[in-house]
Amino acid sequence: MNEHFKIVIIGGGTGGITVAARLANKIGGDGIAIIEPSDKHYYQPMWTLVGAGAATAESTEKNEADYIPAGVSWLKDRAEKLNPKENTVVLASGKTVTYEALVVAPGLVIEWDAIEGLTDALKNDPRVVTNYSFEYAPKTWEAMQAFKGGNAIFTHPATPIKCGGAPQKIMYLFEDYLRRNSLRDKAEVKAYFQGGSIFGIKEFGEALQPILKARDIEFNGRYDLIKIDHESSKATFKHLDEGTEIEVDYDFIHATPKMAPPAFVAESPLATTEAPTGWMDVDPYTLQSTQFKNVFGIGDV
Repeated sequence: MNEHFKIVIIGGGTGGITVAARLANKIGGDGIAIIEPSDKHYYQPMWTLVGAGAATAESTEKNEADYIPAGVSWLKDRAEKLNPKENTVVLASGKTVTYEALVVAPGLVIEWDAIEGLTDALKNDPRVVTNYSFEYAPKTWEAMQAFKGGNAIFTHPATPIKCGGAPQKIMYLFEDYLRRNSLRDKAEVKAYFQGGSIFGIKEFGEALQPILKARDIEFNGRYDLIKIDHESSKATFKHLDEGTEIEVDYDFIHATPKMAPPAFVAESPLATTEAPTGWMDVDPYTLQSTQFKNVFGIGDV
């Protein structure tokens, strides 16, 4: 069975909901559909504050139904295949949806198992944390309060990620917590990031460099976390240029997992074929697909 809509939006996260609301305000909700399988809506930018003890995880969770704009159709299903040449989206249920215009906003996929030992360590080591999930963000705050000194490690992987600043925002909040609790002289705060600079945008990197120096944070560039052994309290990093590996002892580690585009985007004609491959290829100024003029992409994808 097919359904037709004037505008189809894939993804009911912050990006998809915002676009739907603005379009509905302008042209009315009739003829607009959101494809989103989840019952819950998460405001993920707040998870850094949850990890720092400044907010609760519960405050970031809302009912998805409460955020679907009036008049907009909610297709509680999952997109599985894009056929932009035919203006169709095939859903997990087998239904096909046709459209006049498409907005692709499904977010991305977190690949928890792409770093060896990370999933096991997050479950079993109270010192291994991440703010990149509703489940684990509160654990960061628990680990911060339990930390009494030693090596505090913060990582940024060699893949595109959602919120490129989040891996270092928690680092600054952690360092501030140490100062306020008379623990700073008992800790070594170290960043192991994939980039050669603390931030990929030159002007931001230059502005942040004096902050690293003032806060005595050690920056190690071009390192990618590839393994965590929580039984030996060691993290293994690979140098992206030299190919060498090093082991670093940790007493606290905030690990940012590797991330990837959803398969239905990566395997579609909308995806870029240039590295990093699989992400949606759009004009950076208009967010319009470079291949299909009636398709737009927003957000992490």
